[in-house]
Amino acid sequence: PSALGGPGSLTVPVEYSITYGSRAVADDVVLDGSFELTYDESTTRWLAPFREAMLWPGIRGADHFLIRRSWPRRGRILDRFGRVLAAGGGRRRRYPYGSLAGTTVGFTAPLTRKSVRDAPGDYYCTGDLAGATGLERAYERRLAGTPRVDLAVADRRGKPIVVLATKGGRRPRDVRTTLDMRVQRATAAAFGSTSGGVVVVKPRTGDLLAVVTSFEIDPNNYAGAGGIDPFNRALAGLYPPGSAMKVVTAGAALDSGAVTPRTRLTGPSEYQGVRNFESGSYPSLDFASAVQFSVNTAFAQVAQRVGAKRLI
Repeated sequence: PSALGGPGSLTVPVEYSITYGSRAVADDVVLDGSFELTYDESTTRWLAPFREAMLWPGIRGADHFLIRRSWPRRGRILDRFGRVLAAGGGRRRRYPYGSLAGTTVGFTAPLTRKSVRDAPGDYYCTGDLAGATGLERAYERRLAGTPRVDLAVADRRGKPIVVLATKGGRRPRDVRTTLDMRVQRATAAAFGSTSGGVVVVKPRTGDLLAVVTSFEIDPNNYAGAGGIDPFNRALAGLYPPGSAMKVVTAGAALDSGAVTPRTRLTGPSEYQGVRNFESGSYPSLDFASAVQFSVNTAFAQVAQRVGAKRLI
């Protein structure tokens, strides 16, 4: 100890370490410093002076911590042959095919205080751009990767003085879809202004080659816009299977031998509660014609011949 300020007081240099932990970085940060501990004989107490600078020993001008996040460039969305459906980062995200499969591809939008809670990670903040709809949203984790995070000390103006710790980010990855934009374009042209949705499926694999919905959006017009969730009738619409089930019935009927393409049937306008479109009636037709004209009542009779067990 040494005298300080005259008789009755002593000072002792004391070294200390201060440890900071943050979810933003992987490891704790330890800062070392020292201060003088003073003994006051008049009060018989040791006095430790506190200055705000002691929170950041050895860093002059320190005022507060600063967490900086640097997002990598967002991954691309591609069709099955590598054609680019979405590319670019931030508000420069672009969609070369516009409204062609636009609703399915989706777009990015700023996170709100509410939506940030559902983001796939605690490194998202309000205002960050993230997948809002379609494939952009479904594959957000893959397309976005994770940001590089720096824990720094800044001065009063917010200017970083020193970076104390860094947590590396994860690189984003592209998403290659099963869509074929040539098939998508042809399907959209055939679909025209019809209200509804349609998908083109590759039977051997189940790959979706095209997905078309009425009132397709152009993501280029919505990128960065919040509070919009276009309805994809082809993927999200809930509709009775209708004539699509005729393919199943026909396949089971032919495989089981219940009918042949030439089997004669009747197609009354109504049969046990099943009605034909616009109450059409077919006194006599073969099974091939029943498939061609999608005759509901004829298929109802064929389904009875096949039986529920074979259909299931």
